[in-house]
Amino acid sequence: MLTLGGKSLQVPILQGGMGVGVSLGGLAGAVAACGGMGCISTADAGYREPDFARDPAAANHRALTAEIQKAKAIAGGMGLVAINAMVATRDYADAIRTAVAAGVDAVVSGAGLPLELPGIVGTKEVAIAPIVSSARAAKAFPLNDSPFSAMNKEPWGQLRLSVVTLVHVRNI
Repeated sequence: MLTLGGKSLQVPILQGGMGVGVSLGGLAGAVAACGGMGCISTADAGYREPDFARDPAAANHRALTAEIQKAKAIAGGMGLVAINAMVATRDYADAIRTAVAAGVDAVVSGAGLPLELPGIVGTKEVAIAPIVSSARAAKAFPLNDSPFSAMNKEPWGQLRLSVVTLVHVRNI
């Protein structure tokens, strides 16, 4: 059984966050309902909201909250519902705070070194899983017992099939 931040998954399936409407509450909730970790991307989660063009931040936060609630309802208490938040986005910290307030179980974060992630999340009740590109980057992270996603050295944004290994800093 896989454990993330003290929370166990019945199946070791971690669905990746795919932005702009690909991984939202329906997919994340279905994965969590099967005992895995479903992931909602924070990247333009509100693109279908009527005010998205005028106020994308408000639309994204409102939609993110709704998608987390939808996923949690579908999951019915099984698995974990996570978000994927990219450090390189403008609304990174506020999107994470919105997700935590909405009851997300975990935050996956990459596309930059997420050193501020523990402080942004602000609670040990929400698991964090930083995505880092090297052992050196993992060792720079402030929490020694956090799960990390060890990525290939391939550039971001390329479609690829790979196995992502969760490791702990203490094991590097």
